[in-house]
Amino acid sequence: MARQQLQDAQPPSQGLRAGGFAGRWFGCVHLGENPQTADHIVDRFCGRIQGFPLTQPRVVLPTSVHSIHILDIQPHKGEMDNPNQHGGRIALVTGAASGIGLQIAQDLAQQGATVCIVDRNGPAAEQAAQGIRQAGGQAEALVLDLADAEAIQRAMAALGQRFPRVDILINNAGVVSTQPHDQVSLAQWNTTLAINLTAPMLLTQAVLPGMKRQRWGRIVNVSSISGVRAGTGRLAYGSSKAALIAMTAQFAIELGEHGITVNAIAPGFVDTPMIRTLHGSSKASTYLDVCPMHRFCSPAEVSAAALFFASEQASFVTGQTLGVDGGYLASGLYMRQLFDIPAATAPAA
Repeated sequence: MARQQLQDAQPPSQGLRAGGFAGRWFGCVHLGENPQTADHIVDRFCGRIQGFPLTQPRVVLPTSVHSIHILDIQPHKGEMDNPNQHGGRIALVTGAASGIGLQIAQDLAQQGATVCIVDRNGPAAEQAAQGIRQAGGQAEALVLDLADAEAIQRAMAALGQRFPRVDILINNAGVVSTQPHDQVSLAQWNTTLAINLTAPMLLTQAVLPGMKRQRWGRIVNVSSISGVRAGTGRLAYGSSKAALIAMTAQFAIELGEHGITVNAIAPGFVDTPMIRTLHGSSKASTYLDVCPMHRFCSPAEVSAAALFFASEQASFVTGQTLGVDGGYLASGLYMRQLFDIPAATAPAA
């Protein structure tokens, strides 16, 4: 390897920063017609770069089958554990007037983000935004019916005039109703998919130009355990949430090269107004008996997962679905009273 090759090589056109990391570019090593492994090449060549010890993990960026870039990775000090890590960023959270969405919005605001509270309940959305402002954060309310695709497109165009970009998108809003499979009307089906699946798709498409320009973005889709495992009476809801998980992975693999991560959360039984309304006549034990932790999840616990995906710590995590469910998805055959059942006795000889 000639040193002249390193000096003359041009750095990649895109900035060498991803997530909470930045790098010093050392050059492009040409491998020739008989390339050796990247690690071996870097080990040999790094010793020849005078005055630039590679103290952090190396990153090799392929530019062609015959060349690689050498980059020294160093974390930006303070970003990985900075409580104000989202200062200057814009976060859009749907369904944020109450429940999980409100908790996520409040937590993002505490980390410095300016939060856009999206909800069809105008007074509740404004109250949520006002509460964040009174706590010292920055928030605005956006009244929007997510079942209306044209309204979404108009609202996002208007939002683009208000903010230069959206850095963090939390697709949290959702609707659920339970009925037997043969009683699901076409109207119920269409409304459920419009809010739970089509709206996240449209919102994601709308925020991507700004995220791509800055080569940074976080998208978190709030799915459900019903999107992973079937549940009684959840034909429309479960189908929409399963499709949301699939869409998460699809966006993730196409956006990774742009520095944008896309992940999903699958909450279990969360203590929210929607759940209390839906299952108000049911005994809590009906649901808690199938949860190994035998309690409801709190909105704060779901928010913690969302904040992780939005953080610098998750800069290399994308296309994942995280169950926040007290072990429900892992449980399989779960019977709390199993050990209370008398042991079978062997038949007499």
